[in-house]
Amino acid sequence: MKTLKLILYMPLLLVFIQTSCKNDLANFQIITIEGVVKDDALKQELNGIVITIDAIKSPSSWEGWDGKRETVESVTTDANGYYKVKLKVFKDAERLEFYLNPAKLNKDYVDSQRDVQLSTLNVNGNNKQDFTLSPIGILKIHFKNSTPVSATDFFYFGGYANGNGWPSGIIQKENCGTVPASQALTWTGKDVCGIFTVGTIAEQFTHVWWHVNKNGVIHDYQDSIFVSRVIVNDFQLNY
Repeated sequence: MKTLKLILYMPLLLVFIQTSCKNDLANFQIITIEGVVKDDALKQELNGIVITIDAIKSPSSWEGWDGKRETVESVTTDANGYYKVKLKVFKDAERLEFYLNPAKLNKDYVDSQRDVQLSTLNVNGNNKQDFTLSPIGILKIHFKNSTPVSATDFFYFGGYANGNGWPSGIIQKENCGTVPASQALTWTGKDVCGIFTVGTIAEQFTHVWWHVNKNGVIHDYQDSIFVSRVIVNDFQLNY
């Protein structure tokens, strides 16, 4: 009797499974993506790079609540820098956001975000998405008011490098003068001296610029230094 009941229930179970699968396909789309992540300076494949992928639908207006973000996958590149994922993406998603090396899990490389519009992807086949990441180099910027004029001497500086991702920024601040930096990282006074250690893009030039105002006379300067990944690089800035 129990066997008969089981046989009678089987068609109903199959109908339920088939209906569930159809509803699932109606609410989601399946997308397969593969690719390779490389060092953009040496063009070598990068092993162990974590990639998280979010599916995103933007809100229809600034006040709207119909936007959506959902993490659909996290994957790590193999010894050949290769990854492959099969994504189950909600139906009205507009784009995929790839977050490479999140929180700089690999401290030698930047983290980076890349967006891919779903309209450009093939839902029925494989899609290729290769990425590159920039290596991080360490740069120490030494600065000093070497020709002070008055207590109103004013100074600030900055730097930038173009790469594939975001470097570490300011890692350490050292002050060797009596004038402290303001919260906006400007200095006013004679005895200005310090060292900022920053993480920047390696294997290319970092551009350093600085602004000086002494006795109402303004000067703006810029210089560049090639930053290597294998050493601590130094830049001397006297104003």
